[in-house]
Amino acid sequence: MAVVRFVQFSDVHLDARLEESKLALPEEKRQKRQREVRQVVAQACSLAKEKNCDVVLIPGDLFDEETADWDTVRFLIDRFGSIAPVPVYITPGNHDPYLPQSPYNVDYLAESEKGKWPGNVHIFSNNSFETVRLEGRDDVAVTGIANVGREFEQRRILAQKIPLLDAAVNILMFHGSREPFPPGKEPTMPFNDAELLSQGFDYAAIGHYHTYAEINDGQGRVRGAYSGTPASQRLNEVGEKFVLLGEIAEDKSVRLEKVRLDRRTLHSIEVNCSGLPHREAVIQKIEEEAGKTLNNRDDILFIRLSGRFPPGESLKLPADLLADKYFHVATDTSGLQPDYDLDKYLQEPELIRGVDGDYVKALLNQEAQAAGERERMVIRAALYYGLDALIEGRLSGRYED
Repeated sequence: MAVVRFVQFSDVHLDARLEESKLALPEEKRQKRQREVRQVVAQACSLAKEKNCDVVLIPGDLFDEETADWDTVRFLIDRFGSIAPVPVYITPGNHDPYLPQSPYNVDYLAESEKGKWPGNVHIFSNNSFETVRLEGRDDVAVTGIANVGREFEQRRILAQKIPLLDAAVNILMFHGSREPFPPGKEPTMPFNDAELLSQGFDYAAIGHYHTYAEINDGQGRVRGAYSGTPASQRLNEVGEKFVLLGEIAEDKSVRLEKVRLDRRTLHSIEVNCSGLPHREAVIQKIEEEAGKTLNNRDDILFIRLSGRFPPGESLKLPADLLADKYFHVATDTSGLQPDYDLDKYLQEPELIRGVDGDYVKALLNQEAQAAGERERMVIRAALYYGLDALIEGRLSGRYED
């Protein structure tokens, strides 16, 4: 028998602008996608009502920094209010921290005359853990913490014991980075599995990572989970996305069901162009690789081109490539390199003494002394552009991000 039923979702990033994304959605499609993501939230609320859930858990990044539109705030106020008395608990994350001018701040909302969060919404606003009894259920306690800005993000928030209330079920909520951390990403409110399990909560609803992941105890029982984002908007959100429909039973076992609400799936494929002699061969290989995805007309496809292609050749792909098979198709050619044999400029006497040889040696020397990967990439791009100009007499490629 279920003691607590809940819907969990996070990392929605409502109103994310997406202008700088490599997905390169045109304005009309960006606006359409923003509306679709908003409707996923509405569907998640309806799911909670339909399944007679006791609570909706949103552990952070509901909004996307300063881009949240007031119309979206009023939309959420309406949607959350529509499922009352089902309570909605929110712990602000690193992209929507609880700040003086945050839409989460009830005083700022009132002063701005933008609306008022309904009575069934509880927003955790402290930078230390706060515990409340679940509305209408004194036997269930929810503990949460807010991200209140960068100065607090490096704390190991689970390093110290969090007091538990005397309740049949104790639920933890927060927005944080689980070890091991993704490369190149600065952690926010870091923790590890041992720290989480030592706290003794029956379940932890966690936000921040955009892919579903479970945390299990020594007996293999679920003790926490990231729901991931419910709708793909960026390149790190490949594959089907979900909200979680969860149950915590009398024996403290947790059952999680992934419920897909977004009709679009983002696919990413890599096409190695090495050995392909011309543009039509590249197009044919792209079509072959795309055919391996479980695509439909609603999906989004991102194509990364890699390998080497004949120098001086234009690889401008048709604007309507695969347009009949996907909602949107984007191509990244920055991983593609011209098929120059650089070694010959360092070995063949007639090239070593020429302008081309001097240029190649100078750029390769700079690349060897570069301070980091980004600088090396820029120098290598300059090398290829220069060779295109010297040898082909024109610039035809694009070699940098």
